[in-house]
Amino acid sequence: MLRRGDIPAGVVDLTGSRREDLSAALAEFGATPESSSGDLLLAIGQLLSYWTLTDELHATLIDMLVDAGGVTVLGESQDRLGRDMVGLRVSDEGTSYQNTLLISEDTGRITGIENELTKPMEFIPAGVVGYTMWDIE
Repeated sequence: MLRRGDIPAGVVDLTGSRREDLSAALAEFGATPESSSGDLLLAIGQLLSYWTLTDELHATLIDMLVDAGGVTVLGESQDRLGRDMVGLRVSDEGTSYQNTLLISEDTGRITGIENELTKPMEFIPAGVVGYTMWDIE
């Protein structure tokens, strides 16, 4: 069971839905105003693993990610539960990974992140290597 002392202070103290309100929480996971979209996406995933955020916070996180640059809209699709989604792909140069943020068409909330290895490694084939889902009823 997760205890209050186990949660980073910036996450516990998160109030409001402005960028400034989210900055301290994201900083707990290494994100700074200069972070690449890839690093920011990783911090967003970690934040969502601790807290269920409001719709307004989800919208602000998505805006922050897009503003960080390096984001490609993949268009409409469905997630592994068959829910209608829009994917935002983030690729950081210098890595063999790309990550896709999944956003519900119905709610506008972040509902998942998919991690994909784009080039095979010695013992890992290219393809999806991680998948996290939220807002599962």
